[in-house]
Amino acid sequence: MKIKDKVAIVAGGTGSVGEGIVKVLLKEGARVIVPVRMESRGQKLKNYVQDDPNLIVIQATPSEYRSNLELIKKVESKYGKIDLAVASLGGWYQKGRLDEVPLEDWLQIIENNLNSHFIFAKSLLEYFHSINAGTYIMINGGASEMVVPNAGPMSIIASAQKMMAQVISGEAQGTNIKVYSVAAFTPVITRTRPVGQPGWLKAEDIGEYIVDLSTKEKNGQTIHKIPQTS
Repeated sequence: MKIKDKVAIVAGGTGSVGEGIVKVLLKEGARVIVPVRMESRGQKLKNYVQDDPNLIVIQATPSEYRSNLELIKKVESKYGKIDLAVASLGGWYQKGRLDEVPLEDWLQIIENNLNSHFIFAKSLLEYFHSINAGTYIMINGGASEMVVPNAGPMSIIASAQKMMAQVISGEAQGTNIKVYSVAAFTPVITRTRPVGQPGWLKAEDIGEYIVDLSTKEKNGQTIHKIPQTS
């Protein structure tokens, strides 16, 4: 599909990586809906993209199932069929050995980094299966395939996110639904981390890769690692 004039929902679109994805989608002419819990975060995003009229900020919580259903209903009734959903959810945790992680921290990591992905995926995949169309993309990282010192929970959760993408992709076989996981295998340069090392990805690089994936025909490859290596 062509991304211009398509309707995209970006969960986590006010985050450091998410806002870069939103910026690229808008540049390519998509209508981008970003669910936000706090109005102030939405206003910061609007300022960042210079009040692009194709950005629509809606009060909603991606980690709450009923909130997502209301969001989908609202978006479809006002803007038409949803073509693309991007999940850029969760945060980073790096505070010591796995056995040193407090139980309350572990439970919160699961809630923020895994349950949120499941709930958003469940909501949007139900919708995409009902119309037999749509592209669903999960944003992940290199921790899905490597142990990061003192960040064990991130490797465990990222691996689970990777498998989640593979499961929903496998379950979408025989349909017109495309499912991908895009994993950044370098740290990502963002507005909050504007300086990096040579070879590091920028948030906008991830957005450009998503645009490219969205416009290609379904080919059976679910996991995409960037930057690609030979």
